[in-house]
Amino acid sequence: SYRKLDLMLNEQKKPSRSLRRLLKPLSDDYDVVVLDCPPGLTLTNEVVFSTADVLLVPVVPNALTVRTLKPLAEHLDKRRRKGEAAPPMLPFFSMVDKRKSIHRNTITSPPKGFPFLTPKIPFSAKVERMEVERAPLVALEPASVPAVAFRNLWREAQARVSVAA
Repeated sequence: SYRKLDLMLNEQKKPSRSLRRLLKPLSDDYDVVVLDCPPGLTLTNEVVFSTADVLLVPVVPNALTVRTLKPLAEHLDKRRRKGEAAPPMLPFFSMVDKRKSIHRNTITSPPKGFPFLTPKIPFSAKVERMEVERAPLVALEPASVPAVAFRNLWREAQARVSVAA
């Protein structure tokens, strides 16, 4: 659990180095490791900020969630100004329900100044099924609309990161 990870990292003198050491054995079998962090500025998230190559930020298209982008971007900018590592932030809309006018309006006019990825992940019971099945949607239902959206999101994120590198 992230709670246990937070406690473990808190006990380390150099928590970023500890996380890298934890992830190192995975590099033999995986090209990419995704850490799904809870929102907020916890120690775990701070350590992820210093070790991640990119920060994919899911944004539910409503005012409250959209409002959280600015403080996160400011925090990352502050880290950069202090000479600390901070990955580029790539927000994307998730849990999009086009039946809701607030969602339609928000994705039509996203907040300015944020490099939103184009694909939008729809609200779907199929997406929620990933948690129950503990498997990626592209494996469970590869032809579903959300699975296609996830694949397109991943392709665009990879393209943006490789251009920035």
